[in-house]
Amino acid sequence: MNTNTRYTMTNFLNHIVSISGGERSRTARYWKFILTMIFTFGLMAAIGCNQQINVWSGAGTDPDNESPILTVLSPRNMDYVGAAFILTGTATDNVGIANVTIQFFRNEDDGSQTLIYTSKAILNNEKWSCKIKDVLDSGEYTVVITANDVSANRSYSSSKTLVLIVDASLPKANITAPLLLTQNELENLDYRDYTHIEYFQNKSFTVRGSVEDDYPINDITVILTEANNGNEDTVYRCYFDNESFSDNNTGNIKGSMYNWNMTINSM
Repeated sequence: MNTNTRYTMTNFLNHIVSISGGERSRTARYWKFILTMIFTFGLMAAIGCNQQINVWSGAGTDPDNESPILTVLSPRNMDYVGAAFILTGTATDNVGIANVTIQFFRNEDDGSQTLIYTSKAILNNEKWSCKIKDVLDSGEYTVVITANDVSANRSYSSSKTLVLIVDASLPKANITAPLLLTQNELENLDYRDYTHIEYFQNKSFTVRGSVEDDYPINDITVILTEANNGNEDTVYRCYFDNESFSDNNTGNIKGSMYNWNMTINSM
């Protein structure tokens, strides 16, 4: 072999083929194929050190470029919720939903927002739900709900924002008249003493009370029960909605008090 000859891969392969004595036998063609594959994959490995390439480009499935679609079923924007409530909705995607995240930002008085709580929803096919319990104080919150697919695609349809007013404290209920005593205290009173007359109501009498809360009162139910062998039997029930409270309430605003009264006839 001439030492001045410059070898290329083709020269080398042709030289291997020439070993057969000038005829391209089946064995020579086999080794040429083997060496070609070794050279090709070696070249690809060298390139791969500096640049990631897809050897099977065009041979696999189509890329996932579609974003998930998210809906919120409940609660609705500007709803009042208690210390415990459930968010529900749907999330769909052409490949699959990886997760649905829920973020709660408290709306501060100065207009800023503070991230208070983050949770992930439970997925059930195309439906999702998330139970919130005793993690939010009373106040106004902006809730950001986002659906994520396995390819991290995201668009306007993948996220929803709503505002919720959380009322985490219970209303305070008071009965102002008549004065309440326990059964034992009543039995020890002298019913003939005129100063105790207000505690003994033999005919019709009026019960008065009030309810106050940091947020609007929806309704009030007053129940009169009677002790019966260790049980309490309901003998009278009265219901007030927020339109039937007494005229001397302060209105359906924050920090309001509602006064109510009911008359119970003799039974």
